[in-house]
Amino acid sequence: MSQKLAGPRFWQRVGIGDRPILWRFIMAREKSELKSGIGKAVETFIALIEEVEDLGGSDEDTRRIKTDKTLRRQIAELLVSDRVISGRHNIVVNYDMPLANLIAAGRYDWKNGDINDQNFPISGSGTSETEIALFHFNKSMSTDVVLDELDKRGFRAATLRELLALGADQPELQRQFPIIALGSIWRDPCDNRGVAFLGRNGAERYLSLDWCEGDLGDFCRFAAVRKS
Repeated sequence: MSQKLAGPRFWQRVGIGDRPILWRFIMAREKSELKSGIGKAVETFIALIEEVEDLGGSDEDTRRIKTDKTLRRQIAELLVSDRVISGRHNIVVNYDMPLANLIAAGRYDWKNGDINDQNFPISGSGTSETEIALFHFNKSMSTDVVLDELDKRGFRAATLRELLALGADQPELQRQFPIIALGSIWRDPCDNRGVAFLGRNGAERYLSLDWCEGDLGDFCRFAAVRKS
C-alpha cells in the first residue's frame, strides 16, 4: 500500500496484507407495528390527512399515495432520509479562496500534504451558502453503496471545499466522529482512490485522506448536500 495516506487514524482496520477488511454488522429488520396493529395505522393515516387538509388539499390528494407509486417512494425516502441524518449545518463555501487558506482556516493540528490544489483542483467561483447534512447509516458500507444511498435520497456527496468550510465553522464535530467527503476523489499514482475526511487523534484534530476501496466504518458520518 502506498504510504501517502499515512498519518493519525481515528479508527483501525484489520485485514490481510494491504487489503483492509472491516467487520460488517447485519441488523435484523424490525417488525412493523403499523402493519400488525390496524388502530395505530389508522391514527397515523388520519394525522397525514389532517396535514394535507391544513395545506388546502383534499381527499383526492391523499388518495394519490395509493395510486402514485412515485409519490409513495418519495414520501418513504423523505422519512428514511431524516432517520439517517444525524445533523444539519449551514455553511458558507468560498470558491475563490486558495485551498491552502481554507485548510489554514480550520486550524488543524495535522494535515495530509496530498490535500493540495494539484490533487484537488478548484471547481466553481464566488461564495455559496449551503446546508451540509451528515448521514449516519450505522453500518459498514462501501463507497459506491454510500454514494448510491445518497443519490436515492436526493443528495450528493459533499466536496472537499464544503468539508473544509464545515471543519472551520464547526471545529468540535470531528472530535465526535470522522466526517468524510466522498464528492472529491483523488487517484494516486497507483490508481488508488483517496478521499478527504476530518478526524481526531486523542485531543488533536486533523485533516487526512483515506482509501475508499474497502468498507468504511459504521461510526462514520458522510457529509452531503441536497441536489438542486
